Amino acid sequence: MLQVPLTHQLLLMIEGRSAEALQAFASELKAHGGKVDQSELISIDMSPAYQKGAREFFP
Repeated sequence: MLQVPLTHQLLLMIEGRSAEALQAFASELKAHGGKVDQSELISIDMSPAYQKGAREFFP
């Protein structure tokens, strides 16, 4: 889920609980002009799949 910090407006949500869900999120972000390397914080549960996806797709 991607939200605007001040308004909390929902911009993007991807369904799933896997590293591939974070890959899809990164792809959608790029498709809409976003840059994963500008992400400063990622809030995830600490499942191994999400940790793997965060390392791979949000360096």
